[in-house]
Amino acid sequence: MRTARLKLPFPGLFHCINRTVNREFLFEDKEKEHFIWLMRRVEAFTGCTVITFVVMGNHFHILLAENESEVLDDEALLARMEALYGADNTTFKEDKAKLLKFRADDSHAAAEALRQRYLRRMNNCSEFMRTLNQRFAQWINKTQERTGHLWQQRYKRVLVEPGSEALSAMACYIDMNPVRAGIVDDPKKYPWSGYGQAVAGVHTARQGFVRLYNADSRLALGSGPGGATCWEDVAQRYRMLIYETGVQKDDGYGNTLRPGFSAKEIQDVLASGGRLSFGQLMRCRVSYFSSCVVLGSFKFVADLEPNFRKAMGLKFERKPGEIEEADIGFHVFRRRSGKVRACD
Repeated sequence: MRTARLKLPFPGLFHCINRTVNREFLFEDKEKEHFIWLMRRVEAFTGCTVITFVVMGNHFHILLAENESEVLDDEALLARMEALYGADNTTFKEDKAKLLKFRADDSHAAAEALRQRYLRRMNNCSEFMRTLNQRFAQWINKTQERTGHLWQQRYKRVLVEPGSEALSAMACYIDMNPVRAGIVDDPKKYPWSGYGQAVAGVHTARQGFVRLYNADSRLALGSGPGGATCWEDVAQRYRMLIYETGVQKDDGYGNTLRPGFSAKEIQDVLASGGRLSFGQLMRCRVSYFSSCVVLGSFKFVADLEPNFRKAMGLKFERKPGEIEEADIGFHVFRRRSGKVRACD
């Protein structure tokens, strides 16, 4: 029996990951494009913000931001519902008719009960992922004439500290997946990612990165009109960040252990874009970005430790683990104890 998810700080920022059963490569171009199309519809419905994402052949990563709940009138709620279901969907048409009839009959209690069925699904990471995973699984099973589970297990998520370098590092980790997998030599060339789409001019993808820099207090630019963050500034800054964190790792004998950017490529980019304020990160595969429960500063992780310790049935206090390969003070809370190594 699955345990209920621990109640976490709201609004939260989460790195969400899921893989196919047996890690089968089921996602070709058509499947990736449909996943992104559906993800954007779920985003529009829930009011959450997809900061960045990547869809690979058998798994996906999403950096998701919950937002403060908005007060939605009936018109705004119906617009959200239509964004997810579509104007011709039977469920949407029936519930829209019910809501309008309740209002016409002054049955406001019934109208509010119907509204709450949808409102409680908004600005909630769990509901976002449940809706996305279920609807995509239904679609792919139908189109590929397959049956059974699509996903290997319940999705994993990592709570990321807002206003910290951990948030931007997590975004880079996600966008660098196709480079580390050896699929492309530059993340902007991968069209099924937040960064690739932002560079290509997709507005929703660009807005995700603007949200990233507004949420990250140390990296916020504030150079647009009235101090607002604009895509042009974010694009240059994030490009520098990607090149610094995406360094190639060799074994000292000329053999590549992890694909990435060469030292020359990094120097060329740094030379063309000025200096970087973001500190040097780890130099090997950052698996803890997916395997830990919380990522952030020592205080952020330590403040949440009692809640996680209780939920996991741990008897003894567990101090936040420091990542050995990181030199900027990232800490994690993991399900297992021991030293925190990037290649775990």
